[in-house]
Amino acid sequence: MFPGRIPQNCFTRVRLLAHDPDGDKVRCRFADGASAPTNITLDEAACTLQSTGQVQAGVHVFEVMVEDFSSKNITLTYRDGTSAVRTGSDANAAPLCSVKLQFVIEVLQAASCGTLPMFLSRTPSRGDILHAAVGKAFHLVAEAKATSQITDFQVSGPLNMNKSVTLGAQAQLSLNWTPQSSDLYRFVPVCFTADTLNNTQSEMRCVVVMVTSASTVQGNATVQCSPNKMVIILEKASMPGIDVNFLQLIDPSCSLSSNDTHIMGAMSFSTCGTELEDKGDNMVFKNRINSFVQPNEVIVRRRNIKIDFSCEFPKTISISSYYNLHNSDYIFTESSFGSFGYAFDIYRDNNFTNKVEHSAYPVQVMLMDMIYMGIQANSELPNVTLFVESCKATPDDNPNNAVSYDLIKNG
Repeated sequence: MFPGRIPQNCFTRVRLLAHDPDGDKVRCRFADGASAPTNITLDEAACTLQSTGQVQAGVHVFEVMVEDFSSKNITLTYRDGTSAVRTGSDANAAPLCSVKLQFVIEVLQAASCGTLPMFLSRTPSRGDILHAAVGKAFHLVAEAKATSQITDFQVSGPLNMNKSVTLGAQAQLSLNWTPQSSDLYRFVPVCFTADTLNNTQSEMRCVVVMVTSASTVQGNATVQCSPNKMVIILEKASMPGIDVNFLQLIDPSCSLSSNDTHIMGAMSFSTCGTELEDKGDNMVFKNRINSFVQPNEVIVRRRNIKIDFSCEFPKTISISSYYNLHNSDYIFTESSFGSFGYAFDIYRDNNFTNKVEHSAYPVQVMLMDMIYMGIQANSELPNVTLFVESCKATPDDNPNNAVSYDLIKNG
């Protein structure tokens, strides 16, 4: 892994790429005899480095063991002919395999965390499984933006992968690779970061490219996004052999339903294993449908299913044109994108409990009168805070009027 660079005050977590193509549980631990710098801990289940306080500036070396554990009951057969049964529920079982991972992180002097480059929504999400076919060109595009010039992208991937970049405050990375026959059935990790002129670096974003003999068959699926939940609908006719009884979400306790033509799943953004990812200009809520095999099945003729789906919500919007349409929704319409609703009200006092009646709009006030205004996002998105970046008054209902007065500017 290439070095990471993180300012002292921006060190919150570093997520390692830990993926097992067999679906085994992956855990990380510090190698025997190795230790972490002061104020850094390792979440072994999530394979994530976390800070518990300020980390000393300088270069820090890490040695981590990445280990996989069976998630189901299996029988291991050894070279001497003996065998042993492993149960997926055995928390004390030895790992099936261990790999030592060595890397360094350079901790820089404190800087503004807002200056760090961030990946934009066109960039694949962390841990995405992408598909490539032998002899056919594979193409990956990533975009990032920063307050200063982005000078390069650091890439870790196959030796014959070609990189091209377009640099600037908003930059683009293009990766091209043609898998060979020796790559067939490999799961190839590809990681990248964006570097800036002032020596800062983005998070490390890693994906896995699965190489097959032919292009992956893709069925028809629809994702419906609302402020509080997402719904996935699969068309049975486009995926012959699909069986709802052998499908599960990230959290297998959440069930899917079906009728004669479709398979459906509905979940809120805090249930069924749904994960939240910050993609710079959007918030992304992700889940996945996987097929599974019963422990006692020997021969399986069902198709393997892996369907990643997500809903994206824009972080920044303007509600200026909706001021006179009291309590209107702001609608962002695009496939797999969600619709946010915002309420913008005027209150009678600073308790913000007694709203001015709808019939009283437009509200008349005298010079030097105190006005209490409140804005609220009508959504149950978990761990998300509404931030009003700017607010201005204009003499009419045109938000672009040259005559304006800033009430809130740059937050």
